[in-house]
Amino acid sequence: MSTTTGSRRTRRIWWIASGAAVLIAIGGLGLFAGTHLAWGTTVNGIAVGSMTTAQAHTEVTKQLRATKISLRYNGSDLTVSLGKLGAEPVLKTDALDAHTWFNGGEIKVSSIRLDQDQTQKVIAKHWSALGEEPTEPTIHWDNTAFVVTQGKSATGVNLSALQTAVTTWFQEGGKGTVSLPTTQRDLSLSNDKAASLASTATKTATEVTLVGGTEKTQIGTVPAATVASWTKLKDGSLTYDAQAIQKYAATLPETLDHSTSTQGTVVVDSAGKVLQTIIKAQNAVQITSTDGLGTQFASSLQKGTTALEVPATVTPGPVTKLLRRIDVNLTSRVATLYENDQVVKTFPISSGKEGFNTNTGNFKIYLKYVKQTMDGSAYGDNYNYVTPDVPWVSYFNGGEAFHGAPWNNQIGTADLSHGCVNMKVSDAQFIYNWAPLGTEVHVHK
Repeated sequence: MSTTTGSRRTRRIWWIASGAAVLIAIGGLGLFAGTHLAWGTTVNGIAVGSMTTAQAHTEVTKQLRATKISLRYNGSDLTVSLGKLGAEPVLKTDALDAHTWFNGGEIKVSSIRLDQDQTQKVIAKHWSALGEEPTEPTIHWDNTAFVVTQGKSATGVNLSALQTAVTTWFQEGGKGTVSLPTTQRDLSLSNDKAASLASTATKTATEVTLVGGTEKTQIGTVPAATVASWTKLKDGSLTYDAQAIQKYAATLPETLDHSTSTQGTVVVDSAGKVLQTIIKAQNAVQITSTDGLGTQFASSLQKGTTALEVPATVTPGPVTKLLRRIDVNLTSRVATLYENDQVVKTFPISSGKEGFNTNTGNFKIYLKYVKQTMDGSAYGDNYNYVTPDVPWVSYFNGGEAFHGAPWNNQIGTADLSHGCVNMKVSDAQFIYNWAPLGTEVHVHK
């Protein structure tokens, strides 16, 4: 082979190699240009040219966190690095992608996120009032009722508004002071709601009874203080301690079991409604089980049920019913007291004089006073009297009442009152003690 031919072959190989190198270089440059930001690209003034998007994000984060900001609240300033607040820049990927090798320019941080815990810690250290937690209201038993310890709301940092303010501040060159936005940190349970729950808890505590037998007869009561000790306020609701209730339930056989019953006596009206218990009947009671009563009672109380059912055999004690009523005859000027249609007492009376006649009809005793000053002015100009210390007053119709009238010396013989039924003091006292509220009164001529 000639020397000339060899030289030509060597030059051809060199050109091929050189071309390949150029192609590789061009390809590499293209790949680099497609993954790196253009020379001169900045993010809010931070140079990120020739960096990958990941490198750019790291650089911006580094410089952002080193940036110091002044916050102002209540006339006081705090200067702190954004890094102390856990700042994290948010760069939109499409914005970075639009500024690769051949397209430089300025990119803006779209937003800045702050770490809530770090921010709160820094703020609370400088402004202690902004670190206070809301104080929730509580209720507690005060011998006779549940009372409320008022809760108190607190002022805290409005993180969302602060992030927006910091973002704007940074985008505009990081100049000036940022007013610290705050928000009211409300109570999870309002004081008004706590007061309502306290009222409900008091009502429940004072009304709990134990019932048993097929007729669900009352066999006992639970002291209000005991019910109060079971009562808890949790997550804005009343709850009841099932374990404490179960311990109490375990004592019921010892306290409620009675092998024999005893006689009772009550005063009733004509409809059979009990007006007064003179002697309470004692039922024969045998508790048959206390298993699961803690959970059962707790559930009932939470639903507002105060009659708690106990598994028991109940034999009610016998009850004598006394139907008491008063008949007032205005013509004969006599009041007659009946018990089960048998005359108990008769008393002379003096009723309303002409123009102030005592009303006839059927009434019930609704209000009583041991002693009262009677003022007639409430009934009109003609009732011009004020009588102090009127004894043994039993109202049955508006301002008409049985009462003692020691000033009236014609009781039984004349009608001298302004509508009331005047009686001797001892007779009025007997009616006051004998006739409970609700006793029926029949007035006629």
